[in-house]
Amino acid sequence: MRSFVVLGLIIFTASACAGEDPKRSAGQLALLDFSNSLIAVESQIVDCKKQKKVLPYDKINALKLSKVALKSAIAYHYFNSDYLCNKQAVSEFLLASAVLAQMTPDTPQTPKFKEGLKGGDALVSSILVQVLKAKVDYLEIPEQDRMALAEITELSAPFDLFEAVDALNL
Repeated sequence: MRSFVVLGLIIFTASACAGEDPKRSAGQLALLDFSNSLIAVESQIVDCKKQKKVLPYDKINALKLSKVALKSAIAYHYFNSDYLCNKQAVSEFLLASAVLAQMTPDTPQTPKFKEGLKGGDALVSSILVQVLKAKVDYLEIPEQDRMALAEITELSAPFDLFEAVDALNL
């Protein structure tokens, strides 16, 4: 899903910038910066997927957390590690998108384009939304258990959520 939205926005922004004369307006430069930041987000997502670690399930099981606590912990650490891995590229994209939105008179921002821009912003910022929602449940876990989980450094790196859910019988 993300790839289709990203690909569509890239094609649109590339076509909007293609064939323009070498003298560019501020709006065209903003559009180009936006396009480059979009490509950087997609590239960072791919890089983060390549960085996935296998969790030490024996260490996690040894903590003897309840199923509810374990689900909350895995969800929080999954979303948080994904957010931290993508944070720089996402931040640059959101800034480029905000600048582009301010350059409205100088860019080809049709209603569909504006809708796509808002959708793209919502999509990339959803990473942080997921972190915050998961953190609410995570903070319900007793502090000593959260401290024990913090000792498992692999939880701070990207990992495969579905593999973790299967391995931990969640």
